[in-house]
Amino acid sequence: MTLGYGFFMYQAILMFSSWALFPDLTKPKRVTFHWVLQLLALTCIAAGVSVAFYNKVALGKQHFVSWHAKLGLVTNVCAFSAALGGIVAKYSNTNTLTKFVLHHR
Repeated sequence: MTLGYGFFMYQAILMFSSWALFPDLTKPKRVTFHWVLQLLALTCIAAGVSVAFYNKVALGKQHFVSWHAKLGLVTNVCAFSAALGGIVAKYSNTNTLTKFVLHHR
């Protein structure tokens, strides 16, 4: 999960700033890199959550008991919701694109 949030998602967010890994890319290429990096981030996050969940099951412990687990659950729900908004924004028609992009951010 650290790789997902700490590197891939961070770089995906920076893709539209002057601090991007590739600042000279055109906007369409930046958008492509953004969603590819977000996909990698969400894949790493899902793998981390799966390992943590499996570990809890294997040890017979309860899930989402600590504040850390509850905060992580809220964070993951928000991240996947934002990704869903990004998918809708990418594949929607241009009349409603501005509204979706506003809520995606």
